[in-house]
Amino acid sequence: MLYILSIRKKTKDDLLKEFLDFCKNCLGKNFCYEIVELKDIKLVFIVGENLFENKNMAECLYEFENLYENDNDRMYEIKEANFGQINDIEILCFMMNKNYHKEMHLLQEEIITPQTPKQNIISVIADKIGSKLQLISKSKLLITDPYFLKYRDEDLSLIENLFKVISKISKYLKEIILIIPQNLYFEEKKESLEKLLKNMGLELKIILDSENLFHDRFWLFFNNDILESKGLVIGTSINGLGKKYALVTYLDEDDCLEISKEIKDKFYQ
Repeated sequence: MLYILSIRKKTKDDLLKEFLDFCKNCLGKNFCYEIVELKDIKLVFIVGENLFENKNMAECLYEFENLYENDNDRMYEIKEANFGQINDIEILCFMMNKNYHKEMHLLQEEIITPQTPKQNIISVIADKIGSKLQLISKSKLLITDPYFLKYRDEDLSLIENLFKVISKISKYLKEIILIIPQNLYFEEKKESLEKLLKNMGLELKIILDSENLFHDRFWLFFNNDILESKGLVIGTSINGLGKKYALVTYLDEDDCLEISKEIKDKFYQ
């Protein structure tokens, strides 16, 4: 398996080495890496067999950060790190070309198709969440999904398994908030979902949207202030996953802030 860690270029070499040693101790077998420096960032390519069997990289980032809770500079550098998986060997070879020094952007999108097995659908979303320290350290997840409560009975197993994985990755998550149009609220479905989530230690809160403001499915993670949220955008409703082609990607920070402001103005005043 091939993985990539992107960090700020001015991150100190001793901190990076210390972090990689920490990861090696946590993640174990066949762990090796190579560092490539570009214009503004360092890329760390990591090869590992069954690297995330017991622990994901975001958990390693969080544990390592806790070692430096009184060192603000080191905490900031680690908090800014991002982690992802590389599936295309040609992209890997291109990125590892030592003669390439132009600014580059890493593609972070994933596509879910009608051919994607259910377990892989869960993995795509879970990997996106688990690869961002800014997501797994939050206590609330707000989802704008007009048709979330129109799930069918056969969709429940996917919903249950997805949130089981999410709650395992994001150990601080306590509350799921759904923004639902008033005309698409179904009490019986809400009660079934509430019971399912309660068994995982998650509370469910419903916000009714009389204006039906949101078309896309935004997943926003935050603690007390939604304006500090980070998130994903998913191209279909929870009950549409695997039925048509849909994109899963991170929300741009400016877009996330704009959406969060609208939600706060409309529903949190």
